[in-house]
Amino acid sequence: MKSIHQDKIASYSIEQIRRHAHIPIEVVKDRESMAVLFAGTVLDYVRKANKMKKRVVIIMPVGPIGQWKHMIDIAVSKKINLSRLSIIQMDEYLTAGSTQIGRAHV
Repeated sequence: MKSIHQDKIASYSIEQIRRHAHIPIEVVKDRESMAVLFAGTVLDYVRKANKMKKRVVIIMPVGPIGQWKHMIDIAVSKKINLSRLSIIQMDEYLTAGSTQIGRAHV
């Protein structure tokens, strides 16, 4: 499989990107749709884990894109138990300049 170079990726069609991707790629119309899709995907994992009485640990290298409100709304409306879900947010510990946030923020 030929790899796609990062500097040229903007010139590729979504079909070309999907052919070379190692993970499923889904295109959505806007950030709101992305947040809803993301929230639903996480909660699907939680539902499956709940059925097997297992935990879900997710490391989130993303900032606030609106997914949290959707996750809560969906979890409440569908009565999804979140007690087995642990979320680790990586970017909470760095400033925009990638320096460590001081202890005063903790």
